[in-house]
Amino acid sequence: MKNEHNAIIAWAMWILAASFFFGHYFIRVIPPLVVEELMSDLSITITTVTALISCFLITYTGLQAPAGIMLDRYGSRAILSSMMLLGALSTYIFASTDIMWLSYVSRLMFGLCASFSFVGAIKLATNWFPPSKLALLIGLTQTMGMLGAAISNQVMPDVIDLIGWRYTMQYLAIALGVLGILLGLFVRNKPGQCFRGRDKKTDKDSKTEKAKEVHDGAVMVVLKCKYTWLTAFFCGLIFAPTVILPESLGVEYLRNVYALPKLSASRAMGYIFLGWAVGGPLTGLLSNKLGRRAVMMYASLCCAALLSIILFVELKLAALSFACFSYGLANSGLVPAYTMAGELHPEKGTGLSISLSNMVTVLIGMALMPVAGLLLDFLWTGEFLNTGARHYTATVFKQAFMFLPILPILAFFCAYFSMETNKELLLKKK
Repeated sequence: MKNEHNAIIAWAMWILAASFFFGHYFIRVIPPLVVEELMSDLSITITTVTALISCFLITYTGLQAPAGIMLDRYGSRAILSSMMLLGALSTYIFASTDIMWLSYVSRLMFGLCASFSFVGAIKLATNWFPPSKLALLIGLTQTMGMLGAAISNQVMPDVIDLIGWRYTMQYLAIALGVLGILLGLFVRNKPGQCFRGRDKKTDKDSKTEKAKEVHDGAVMVVLKCKYTWLTAFFCGLIFAPTVILPESLGVEYLRNVYALPKLSASRAMGYIFLGWAVGGPLTGLLSNKLGRRAVMMYASLCCAALLSIILFVELKLAALSFACFSYGLANSGLVPAYTMAGELHPEKGTGLSISLSNMVTVLIGMALMPVAGLLLDFLWTGEFLNTGARHYTATVFKQAFMFLPILPILAFFCAYFSMETNKELLLKKK
């Protein structure tokens, strides 16, 4: 009975922490839904829009390693709560300002806050759950994020049409702030920490122990390991098309190439996140049976094939939606790679190792997103919409996005040269 009670508390802790990852993704995918509105409201080109979206990724990426180190040392509770509140403030500023530099600053702030969301939830899970559940929890955490994105893509176009994108984001900022308060009140870093006062083991002793662990060579061990970087680059290469399509220019691609209305295009792109939400825990569990490396290789090849179909084969809406769902399912092959990153190093390097993989995951997409925008502007034929925004033809979009299927092929080679970390599978082979 006591074990059941502890399990319920553990799941409650994880759900509250993972709600940050859910909430940040829900908000994160809204700017791609209002690309035309941003170009019109702020009198900017699509290159500037992609730069504005990329501002989030700059701090989100750059702070992954520091986030991992801080979470290894101080735990998730105080950091996640404060970052959620700051994220709510930055979202409200972005929704309220017409000043371009302040828009950039607010997106940078939101990226800073969100950089703690995924690793913070995983770090909390490692304290509350046995190691055997790590792959499942990484998959479920990713599922929370992708569910946020999927629901946002399905629901927010109607809400935005009804009340406008600015009011929509202001209300979401308030909701994120409420979640931050709840997390600060109820989440505890580990079992045995009471809900009034401090941990049974004093915070001072805990921080001293954590600081000793972090400085005990763990950082250099993680950074010098070639498998750390092979895993990280696999993550970045397989996920980059997802950063460029559903998180940035995918809706505009479908509107121009498939001549879909905005709502249909948004929902079709949303099926990628829905596929991700289904595939996250499944690929985590599958990697327990087949191995992390095997699932990563199969997933990367499937992503390359499905991307080629989505981008360059003319499909009807139902078939397009199914292809997007299938791509999201295959793209969740990222989950075994995160699990591999967590298993490559001792416990004291887990936060840093996973955060480095998360950093490179976004870094490659962040670097390539403006490249896609620049290619579109370079190939632009000089046409304008009635709103004054630039019009990019289907041919221009297809030419600009030709490089996307190459990325998961490169990810395949990173997986091929990586090291299997599933200990149970390795023992069976012996």
